[in-house]
Amino acid sequence: MKKITKIFTIGSVMLFLILFGISQYKYIRVKVSPIYTTTHRSNAGVIAMGGMASDKDKIDSFKNDLEKKDTLGIYQDYINSAIAYKEKGDYEKAIKEALEALKIYPNNWTTHSVLVDLYELAGKYDLALKEYDWLILYQEKALKDSANKGYETDVGRREKIVNDLKEGHKRVEELKAKSETSPTAN
Repeated sequence: MKKITKIFTIGSVMLFLILFGISQYKYIRVKVSPIYTTTHRSNAGVIAMGGMASDKDKIDSFKNDLEKKDTLGIYQDYINSAIAYKEKGDYEKAIKEALEALKIYPNNWTTHSVLVDLYELAGKYDLALKEYDWLILYQEKALKDSANKGYETDVGRREKIVNDLKEGHKRVEELKAKSETSPTAN
């Protein structure tokens, strides 16, 4: 019985010290640096963030990162939706989704690549040619940048991409010419 009383007494004192220490720690920390909290609404819901007032700039930076990820998530949703519509053969809806993605990141290589493919499949050859022109200019600029910086392996890769794009451009020009001369053309 004496042993149980001793353990209970030591446990009670330890619990008191722990609780007292926590209360004093909170009191001292709040006095020195008030707590800063904020919330941020994202695609996944609401995220609550907090820290000491001295962490406010870190929390704001985190919020900015979340907003970028939200934009990236929305962009990726549009691209995934465009690809899903493409696989179903609904090219008009796929084009609409890709154009929404293009509004988010206008100079994105991937979006223009998706659009060129969709326009070609939908028989919108003039729009496909415009996309090919954009892609060729983009890759030629990247090729010059790589050459100026001495990135030999990148130069070879980009030359191949430019050549492939030019071949695609030529192929679509031929498809356009055939469609204009066929009896079913407007």
